[in-house]
Amino acid sequence: MTTHLDEIKRDYIRLRANEQGLWLEVRVIEWNGPHTPYSNWTVVKRLGQPPAPPEEHTIPTISLPFNTGEYESNVSDHGSEGWIVTPQELEQSVAKLLANRRFFRVCSHCEKLFPRGRMFDTKTCQSCAVKEFGVVY
Repeated sequence: MTTHLDEIKRDYIRLRANEQGLWLEVRVIEWNGPHTPYSNWTVVKRLGQPPAPPEEHTIPTISLPFNTGEYESNVSDHGSEGWIVTPQELEQSVAKLLANRRFFRVCSHCEKLFPRGRMFDTKTCQSCAVKEFGVVY
């Protein structure tokens, strides 16, 4: 069963990679009038470390292909490929992003986390505004 926080992470946070690195992005919701939301992905943080520069001496590496149960030996003539980020670095960055009031707020009524664009005001989500104050969207 998916929790509310899992849905927030799935729908509003992503990791994007390109030649310049790994980027943590957040989906920001804004409103173009009272009935027209739109969203944009905003870069929040660059993650990871660049690949190691190539070394003069190559070190054989062992890799396990995903689709077979056999090991194969590969000799790499490049350094490490791609940007490197640890699971801990990623988890810490996501937790810090979720706590950032610039992007997310906790509703004081239902005590759930919401993107700022889904809040009625600084303390009330849109759903609770309907229930508590009779707001009509």
